[in-house]
Amino acid sequence: MGYLGVTTLVDHIQGGNTPTMVDTGVTLVTMANIESSEVQEALGANGNAAIQ
Repeated sequence: MGYLGVTTLVDHIQGGNTPTMVDTGVTLVTMANIESSEVQEALGANGNAAIQ
């Protein structure tokens, strides 16, 4: 996310065509989605152990 942010900023400053939104692939984990397959995949095989 950091590298992508910096390169997008540099492109913008240099007058390049930058997108309005850049998807960095971040997943916000909440109690409402903690059991979803997307979150479990992001946490890895031992994700539940870190929560308990």
